[in-house]
Amino acid sequence: DAVEEQVEALEEKEGRFLTRKEKSAIKEQVTESLLPRAFIKTPKVFAWWDVKRQRITVNSASRSVCEDLLDLLRETLGSLKATPHSTQTLPVRAMTTWLSDAPSRPANLALGDVITLKAKGDDGVWRGRQIDPDSDEIQQMLETGRQAVELAMTVNDNVSFTLNDGLTLKSLRFGDKLIEEADAQDDGDDATARLEADFYLMANALAEAIDSLTAMMGGETERSETGEQIGGFEKGFEKEEPLLKEAIELVKRSPRDKLTVSKLQRHFKIGYNLAAWMQAYLIQNGHIPDHYAQLTP
Repeated sequence: DAVEEQVEALEEKEGRFLTRKEKSAIKEQVTESLLPRAFIKTPKVFAWWDVKRQRITVNSASRSVCEDLLDLLRETLGSLKATPHSTQTLPVRAMTTWLSDAPSRPANLALGDVITLKAKGDDGVWRGRQIDPDSDEIQQMLETGRQAVELAMTVNDNVSFTLNDGLTLKSLRFGDKLIEEADAQDDGDDATARLEADFYLMANALAEAIDSLTAMMGGETERSETGEQIGGFEKGFEKEEPLLKEAIELVKRSPRDKLTVSKLQRHFKIGYNLAAWMQAYLIQNGHIPDHYAQLTP
């Protein structure tokens, strides 16, 4: 990468193409200069912008990576309002109910064999793989007050994943019928056409699965005309007014610093949902400009 950058810059400056000998000399110089340094792999993060549903999905489980990607989009577009995807029913409550009460499970939902349960009030975590979700062992732990914080499931018979308490989808897999349908597409051995056909099928299936999952948990959190969330993760945060005053003072002390959700979490030692709500409040009330913010959808 470094060699290519230098070659392109030199060719543009001199208005000619460099010879193979010149490129070889540049490669030797670059290699010699980089050998003593620690190499950093350039990351590549994929995102899918569903314009129809007004939803951005990032192929990463890291919130900081999602925030960085959205920040880049804001810098590129000039402005981008984005809030975390949230549901009326918290994922923990929904997953725990589906595990403990089989009749409550929606018809288009099938539970898998990966389960993580967490005890209330302490850090006790139980993880199980290849286990029957309806087994007596699971039911006994739920009766003692444990809650599901991670659960494998299949939605609409064609998309499988593991859902966690942060509404993140992991270990994403598509059903055999969908893969067979993709394989049956006539792409004329064109790699680009094949990629477009596969993406079209998979993206539609995933979008419908996310819509179904959201509906299973009471629908998406409502928002007012200003974009402020009325229910869901914001509910009950009115009591955090002292924290908001401290956050406003923090903005005054560091006006040029990007007030990310992660920074609010670290500074106030709070959870992600509360930090995201605080940041949205600061934007909506003019304390920080939109392009200073980084929110994960």
